[in-house]
Amino acid sequence: MASDRVVIDASYILESIIPTTVAGRAAANSLMEELASGRAKAVVPWIFHCETAATCARAVRARRIDDETAREFLDLIMTIGIDLEVKLDPPSVIHDGAMRTGAQGYDSMYVVLAEAMDLPIATSYRACAPPHGR
Repeated sequence: MASDRVVIDASYILESIIPTTVAGRAAANSLMEELASGRAKAVVPWIFHCETAATCARAVRARRIDDETAREFLDLIMTIGIDLEVKLDPPSVIHDGAMRTGAQGYDSMYVVLAEAMDLPIATSYRACAPPHGR
């Protein structure tokens, strides 16, 4: 299989260690395996690392995961084929994405990036998932 590129929402990949559903965890683990094997390549906006770190810290404080697990996960995502897109969209573009999807501005950044790069998006938020998403 050729290497597929996909925009990955932080909430989607975080299902791997902080699951909200069994299906969500399975989907995230499957995507993690695709990334680790090189069958897929992720593209994320600059906010991805902020969201993953903040969510892991919140989960550690709430005792949903331990600090070692959080750190291992954060180290792992740096090694599995995630390209960081450091494009800063004007606030009006992010606002338009948020209004169109009903998502928060930071969540709509993933949609804006996927649209700009003409890539599918892996997201847990139905409002943000276009018909061609994962």
